[in-house]
Amino acid sequence: MATVYDIDTYIEQEAPLAKRYLKAVRTLIRKTVPKATEKIAWGMPTFYLEGNLIHFAAFKNHISLFPGSDAVAKFKKEWAKHGDISKGTMQLPYQNALPQALVRKIVKFCVSRNLSKKDRSRKVVQRPKRARHPMPAFVRSALLRMDLMEAYHARPPYQQNDYVGWIGQAAREETKQKRLSQMLRELRAGNLYMNMPYRKSVR
Repeated sequence: MATVYDIDTYIEQEAPLAKRYLKAVRTLIRKTVPKATEKIAWGMPTFYLEGNLIHFAAFKNHISLFPGSDAVAKFKKEWAKHGDISKGTMQLPYQNALPQALVRKIVKFCVSRNLSKKDRSRKVVQRPKRARHPMPAFVRSALLRMDLMEAYHARPPYQQNDYVGWIGQAAREETKQKRLSQMLRELRAGNLYMNMPYRKSVR
């Protein structure tokens, strides 16, 4: 699968049922936050306003929202009436209707969170940002094939970035595949990161 650079291309390559949900979510977020901009981040459609606002993505049997761990924790009980919570994501099975009012609440919460962060950041000296590494197509394909995309997106952004950068910078194809295999093993195990113990933070 080729690298995707815009949301239109991402949606068009999905199955018809997934397209319908992706378009509905996209339209709903646009109407809720007309000032937000769109992009592909971490391999997913993303709305941006003073930072990444919310990601969403299609999977085989459901669509997932990635609004951040704080939003997942706040709206977990309400979302349980419509879908599942899995590894920091909100899943909506394709047979369920999109809970538009709840999605709007979640998006508005994300807007307030990002604007609040902006106000606080004015008082803090910003650290230099790490270089962002685009996800190679063969890495995306492997994550989808092994059903580990959600486990990948549940990791902190720095880990996602480190993984794809580490794999992509290998000079030899053999080394790339070896590093890819290690990442897949660690994501499946859930408690390792670069051969080091990893424990997901709980808020």
